[in-house]
Amino acid sequence: MNLNNLFSAALTFVAASCNQANKQPCDDHFIRGNNYALSFEFDKAAGEFNAATKEDPQNAFAWYGKAAIDQLNGDLDGAIAEYDSSLHADPDFVLGYFHRAGVYAQKGRHKKAIDDMDEVIKRKPDFFYAFYLRATYQNDLGNIKEAIADMSKAILINPNSSDAWYYHGIFNGEIKNYPQAIADIDKAIELKTDRVTAYTIKGYYEYLSGEKDSACADFSIGKFLGDSRARLYIDKYCK
Repeated sequence: MNLNNLFSAALTFVAASCNQANKQPCDDHFIRGNNYALSFEFDKAAGEFNAATKEDPQNAFAWYGKAAIDQLNGDLDGAIAEYDSSLHADPDFVLGYFHRAGVYAQKGRHKKAIDDMDEVIKRKPDFFYAFYLRATYQNDLGNIKEAIADMSKAILINPNSSDAWYYHGIFNGEIKNYPQAIADIDKAIELKTDRVTAYTIKGYYEYLSGEKDSACADFSIGKFLGDSRARLYIDKYCK
């Protein structure tokens, strides 16, 4: 996922929710801050969000806006502090947990990221990206079975996600469940994955399963698609 697109979508969602019945205030400073953020005028956006939190420290939306700006500017510690404030203002603010998890993951604090994603799932049990991302955090901690379980749930929620099938395959490959890994990556390819590595990795699992001809055919496709590792595998396994 592209971070800029993700934050733009999230900020738009938060702004739109101002028109709904909820307990969060939606003042002029927040609206102007949101508009500046979506125009990538981050300094002006931060100024408006600051004004909104000074006027009302319980405005979780505005704290969230400040955190998003910090994160986009690379100030991860500042972003965590602002997300903390958004959740102090509203302990059920799902986007606060969701994006704080992403910052913890960027800092390599995957256990904290998982804890936050647990809070997201508790409140939004059918949120695809919560399971998808928690799976990647579990994998980063070496919790492969948990990663597979989370990515399986993500697939149940959105069976048309080529990325979910791709990583489900990668995780199954890590535990040497090669038939399932091959089937998963085949599904990702069927869904038109844009990952040029898909054929190469599938070929590698095929080779490990004793299917040399299929492996070399997939390595050739990977090479054609521009995956540099495919040529190495052809030289190593297909001579």
